[in-house]
Amino acid sequence: MSNFPIKKPGTIRLIAAADLHLGRRISVPEVVENSFLTPEGAWENLVDLVSDPDSGVDALLLAGDIFDKEEDILEAPYFFEMGLRKLEHEHKPVIAIAGNHDWRSLRKRQRLLNFSHVHVLGLKDVWESCDLEFGSRTIRFEGWSFPSSQYWKNPLDLLPPISSGVTSIGLLHGDWEGTQGSPYAPFSVKQLIASGRQAWVLGHIHIPKILSKDPFIISCGSLQGLDSSEQGERGAWLIDIDAQGELHVQMIPLAALRWETVSLDITGLKEEDYESVLQKKVEKNLRASLKCISLEVIWKGQINDPMKKEALKRLEGSYFHLKSPTGFVDCHLRKSSLDLRPSIDLNILAQEQSLIGQVAKQILQLENQEEQARLQELFAKESSNYPHLALDFDLKELQLQGYEMLFDLLAQRGEPG
Repeated sequence: MSNFPIKKPGTIRLIAAADLHLGRRISVPEVVENSFLTPEGAWENLVDLVSDPDSGVDALLLAGDIFDKEEDILEAPYFFEMGLRKLEHEHKPVIAIAGNHDWRSLRKRQRLLNFSHVHVLGLKDVWESCDLEFGSRTIRFEGWSFPSSQYWKNPLDLLPPISSGVTSIGLLHGDWEGTQGSPYAPFSVKQLIASGRQAWVLGHIHIPKILSKDPFIISCGSLQGLDSSEQGERGAWLIDIDAQGELHVQMIPLAALRWETVSLDITGLKEEDYESVLQKKVEKNLRASLKCISLEVIWKGQINDPMKKEALKRLEGSYFHLKSPTGFVDCHLRKSSLDLRPSIDLNILAQEQSLIGQVAKQILQLENQEEQARLQELFAKESSNYPHLALDFDLKELQLQGYEMLFDLLAQRGEPG
């Protein structure tokens, strides 16, 4: 809480989140596995923040996919309900909608629990609103929930006209990219802007992003990155509505686990320095509440010994400790990707009348734009014969394969790279 923004007098403070996916199993090594690194752990962090008197939070908004699967009927609902009870004890209202993952399970939990401070909106395929008073001011929350796991229509077609003189915040779960033929309630950001609401809180697409500032439209993203594709900081969004009715929005990182990819140039480095240089680079961007980083490293640059490439491969799967502002962070090196070049001049190698020379020539050819265009055309022609394979032309991969072969040939000949 030390870095949490101070709440100004007369401000209404909301916290918004989406895509908790409680019950999802996160792939981390057993050596660092603990409850902090789960979606349930991220939910507990969120509840602690909202219920802390020093945070000044007035209400919590949840924009769908609270649960990951309907069959998670024990552990995930237990953690969710414990959080709701804590928020009820602190008199913190919760406004929620159901997404495509939890459309049935959230409906069930609502009927079973019937918390007076929890308002689940739009469960009957209609827009519903809830007016909450904060001091002398009233905020209207409007929401629509998935009626099934797939919904092909645009839910904004059902949105009622805006009520004048009321500050209104909408909650919506769906495909805000408006992808044609999407089964996940496709709509457009332009439609949200034209709706007249002061702000929108969105779920479904796991990308944390401010899509508009006038009005504020927030894609919450996942509360915690659920796999290696969901990289970078994850958390909730702080929405302050000041005494003049102006909105101020910022992301609050909460996830104890962060997925990350870094690129490190090792040209000129000694083998024994690889790990320490990597640690220093990752340590530059640590926060106090972070517990673990699942890391992919792209090793780049030139090396003069093919065996160094093998040493980098061996680092995959290792883990080490990083220094954070309040202690240590576990770092698991889940993947090592190599983008390396021999320190020997390719033009010199290409002059050899040998297999090494032929490989060097091919690599140099791949840098020629005319050759790239020829290969692209050839690939397109051949792949048209196999449309079911959905093949892609990957020049980078071809180059990496060429360098991999060159490293192996140089190692067999007993020469440095």
